[in-house]
Amino acid sequence: MLGSYLTQKIDIKSLTGSDEYGEPEYTSLQTNVDCRIEKGRFVIITADERKVTASIRIFIPATPVVQPQYRVKYGSEEFEVIAVNPFRQLGASDEYQTLICEESD
Repeated sequence: MLGSYLTQKIDIKSLTGSDEYGEPEYTSLQTNVDCRIEKGRFVIITADERKVTASIRIFIPATPVVQPQYRVKYGSEEFEVIAVNPFRQLGASDEYQTLICEESD
């Protein structure tokens, strides 16, 4: 059911390390991933038990597996993933991920 709402496309970048100046480096993990993006105010508790207010929630299929600190690019906007939650609809076998993001600098 949710699959029919994944009408937008994003590119996902994984964190690969840092450069000689300590800045994070990213490499493309997957492009043109089907998704649904919702903008709003979302209060979540991260894995390290911090309460965070985020501005972006993105639903994607269960693969590729995304981790916090990855980056998501949508058009000219780029977001940092701060939390990832698995998601399955009741009565359905399809699995998804919910990415909680905030806008990158």
